[in-house]
Amino acid sequence: MIVQRYATADRIPRTSIGSEPRKAPALAGRQRLATWLEASFLARLMLAMVLVATAFVIYLHQASQGSVLDFSIQALQQQQAQLSSQNAALEAQLQNLQSSQRIDSIATHQLGMFTPNVAPAWLTPTVPRFPAAPPPGVSLQSADQASQPLSWMQDFVAFVGSSL
Repeated sequence: MIVQRYATADRIPRTSIGSEPRKAPALAGRQRLATWLEASFLARLMLAMVLVATAFVIYLHQASQGSVLDFSIQALQQQQAQLSSQNAALEAQLQNLQSSQRIDSIATHQLGMFTPNVAPAWLTPTVPRFPAAPPPGVSLQSADQASQPLSWMQDFVAFVGSSL
């Protein structure tokens, strides 16, 4: 029955120039598919089953990806806990290695060092202060007066007054 339907399917007749325009092959195929789906309950049922199966496959893919990510998260959390405990052990070892008792013990027993019996001597350097010599041709009194802040302000006020 299906073979007869396909065998007797209408062909698009060839048209000569100037007659009716032909339908495009894609449009004709769509129309044929639409009429076939309207006429056949089995075709509609198969199409619905394909859509449901596609949706189910997509759901399974997403669910499997979610479980893979859950396993990855659990593995990373375990790795983090392991690294945290390893870090705590290394911190404890560092504190042990840096302890002053251990350093004293190694210095005295293995290296043969000893603590001196002499009290430490602290040196305090003293630097003598020499007054600076005034430049030649300048009196000490005029240099002292020119270095005072009041004379700087007076010079600034005089400069501003002369520029106005």
